[in-house]
Amino acid sequence: MSIAPRVGGPSRCVLLTGLVVLAIGCAAQPPRTAEPPPAALRHFLTWPKGSVLSARFSPDGRLLAVRDLDGGARLWDPHSGRLITELTGHTGGVRQVVCSPDGRFVASRGDDQIIRLWSSAGVELAHLAGHRGRINHITFAADGHTLVSAGDDGSVRLWSLSTLLLRRTGTGDPPQVQAARTVQHERRTLPDNAPRIAWLSPDGQTLVSRSEYRGRTTTSFWSAATARKVFDLAEPRPNRLVFSPSGSLLATASSGSVQLWQMPARRHSQRLAAHQAELDRMVFSPTGRLLATSSRDRSVRLWDTATGKEFLKLEKQGTLSKDSFWNPIAFSPDGRFFASVAGDGSVQVVDLVRPEAPPMTLRAGTPPIWSARFAPGSRTLVTRDARQTTLLWDLATGKPLFRKTHDVLRIRYSPTGELLAHSFSGGPMDVGHLHLVDAATGRELISIAGFEFVFSPDGEMLAVWGGAKPRIELWRMRPRFAPRRPPHAKP
Repeated sequence: MSIAPRVGGPSRCVLLTGLVVLAIGCAAQPPRTAEPPPAALRHFLTWPKGSVLSARFSPDGRLLAVRDLDGGARLWDPHSGRLITELTGHTGGVRQVVCSPDGRFVASRGDDQIIRLWSSAGVELAHLAGHRGRINHITFAADGHTLVSAGDDGSVRLWSLSTLLLRRTGTGDPPQVQAARTVQHERRTLPDNAPRIAWLSPDGQTLVSRSEYRGRTTTSFWSAATARKVFDLAEPRPNRLVFSPSGSLLATASSGSVQLWQMPARRHSQRLAAHQAELDRMVFSPTGRLLATSSRDRSVRLWDTATGKEFLKLEKQGTLSKDSFWNPIAFSPDGRFFASVAGDGSVQVVDLVRPEAPPMTLRAGTPPIWSARFAPGSRTLVTRDARQTTLLWDLATGKPLFRKTHDVLRIRYSPTGELLAHSFSGGPMDVGHLHLVDAATGRELISIAGFEFVFSPDGEMLAVWGGAKPRIELWRMRPRFAPRRPPHAKP
């Protein structure tokens, strides 16, 4: 048997005499197939008129509440694209829609004095009556059993949903229900000092309301159980108080010092002689073990909330922005990293597992740095600078994975942290574009028409809209980018 080499090619193929041809080391490679896009368009949600004002998923992802510019509001099933109900009956249109944390209830308010309570199936359950003026704000407590409302009549009302008869037994009008507890602001200055916003602390034990009168902001703290006022805090800006994630600690700032209080009793815990100048920001770590403070004295300090001792100090470089909004500080969601923006266009990232090690310095761009945000999972950090340059950073290497410069409107990670979404608009007549980026590699995956968007809490669905059309596009994410399918989701 004779074997003759094949001439003229680098493939190192040999020809075997006879009828059999063997290819050694040169088997044809399978053609490379493009990776499928990260999302597939599933539904168009449309209605007669009114462009989208806001859209929000319920915490369990089973509802999408949409408000339009004509004052209409609707509840949709995002998995089937089915319209559940239109929220009707309010005077002057719907001004706010909120969903309970467990997804069982939806509350709406308009320009009238009634809060309407709905089931997740779209059945109107009750009218919450009692306010004697416009209602300014409604919100659910974290436990989902209490609704809080604040109105021009100076009252903040707590509605106990567990005591309501939440089942319609007939075809008549929904029952009118009175608040379980009411707190009253000073009447002589109403409606000027009426509470504009109210909420419950994370543990549900403290009711907080905020009002403004003659240019001065006052935050009032009340016992949620007794409706008695605990204390008032007069402060010029809203970033001078913050609850710990558990709600057991409250940090308040006065000039350069910080007070820590045990709540809800407001028992003094620690006094931190934090800084030599006015504070910009305060933020608790996810566990509440550390408190970070940022000041005009060009320093950032981390404090042990149990002992009141300084845990770490960082000196900011460069000239700080006059507006504290542009000098952000942040903990990563898992509490391992801490990021501080400096005035020279850099971001210092501290590994809190090894706080003695020098911080990682990311050269994020032209100051001021407008935002610095960690991904869920804490593997990457996204920054945006004064020239509208967005950078996605790999925290393992300190190197950028992605860079883009354009007039960004929104930047958000998906709930899983697998995707970075950023949108921009090209002008008044442009619906804009949303780009989805693989957060692990920085590779752009898909562009979608629209500049406003919101992910469902589980990361499985993406709602996109923009422009004057009464329409929302619903996209379903591929399993790689939304690996945990909730039990209620339909295939």
